[in-house]
Amino acid sequence: MRIMKRKYMIFVLLGVLGVFSACQKENIAAYSDAERINVDLRQMNLTKDTIEVSLGFYEGDVMDIDMKLYVMGYPKDYDREVAIEVVSSNNAEAGKTYELPEKIIMPANDIRCTIPLKVLRDPDLMKAAKSFRINLKSSDDFEVGLYPTLYISVTDDVPTVWIGDENWMKDGSFYLSIEDCFGKCSRVKYKFVYEVLGIYDFSVWNVWGFMYDKAKFVPAKKLLKKELEKWEAVNGPMMDENNERVTFPD
Repeated sequence: MRIMKRKYMIFVLLGVLGVFSACQKENIAAYSDAERINVDLRQMNLTKDTIEVSLGFYEGDVMDIDMKLYVMGYPKDYDREVAIEVVSSNNAEAGKTYELPEKIIMPANDIRCTIPLKVLRDPDLMKAAKSFRINLKSSDDFEVGLYPTLYISVTDDVPTVWIGDENWMKDGSFYLSIEDCFGKCSRVKYKFVYEVLGIYDFSVWNVWGFMYDKAKFVPAKKLLKKELEKWEAVNGPMMDENNERVTFPD
């Protein structure tokens, strides 16, 4: 008899839970907040809202950046306009330091779009770096989301410090810096690294956003050592701007 009562109580409890669950599902509301526009950092392979442009690595006078946007909300059956403002520092100027389209449209039936941003080789960059910030703004179509900003820093030089590990944990053992892998930076060395690897901002070579990714840096170092050996077999020792030989750690 006790066993029967226990079974009965279990069935009743399961029934109550089932009804409660069904009610909960019926009460789940659809997304009802304002449509919010964001910079899509993930689609841009960014771990922070900053891009450091070093035109010293490039031969041309224009660098194209696709600024990706997404809407937290639903697509509409009509075009929607995205409002932005540009805040300049160090005399960055539209048409001289950068170019942006006059109108930015989120196409009908879509929640993603791209702003074609052009960074220009401003002659004044030889004197000093320039920077500007693109802010998404509220409009008739959108409110501002959680990621409303993209900051662009521009130089016309090759840096003398590695770019990308500024926010990583570094203690020289488990947590490593770019310098631990590639050694001391110099302009000549950095340019060689870029020519071989095709990358100068290593912020995307991370684990969880704050750690050196061994799976990328270790094979990269092996490739750099191999390519340097080939280069020196033809040209002799590679010397940097400080008259120090370019090497990579073992």
